Amino acid sequence: MIHINTKNLTSKLYLLGILILVIPMLIASITENGFSSISTKIFLSTSFTLILIGKILSTIKRKKANENIAIDIGLILGILTTIISNLIR
Repeated sequence: MIHINTKNLTSKLYLLGILILVIPMLIASITENGFSSISTKIFLSTSFTLILIGKILSTIKRKKANENIAIDIGLILGILTTIISNLIR
């Protein structure tokens, strides 16, 4: 199996996900104009997907280290539920 330095990758995925979420919010609050509904869904879905991928990678790493992953699985299911409900609406 290929070894990937998941610490750096997960940190970058979390940071990118947060930036994709925060930057449009700042732009909307500064310009006092909102984004269209489709743009908002794209920003939210992309951000949550990047955070979800980072969480999955960190969970795999914790599983290999024989650590408890119950909370991580709960977070993954919660984020996945949020993504699906956001896309359905």
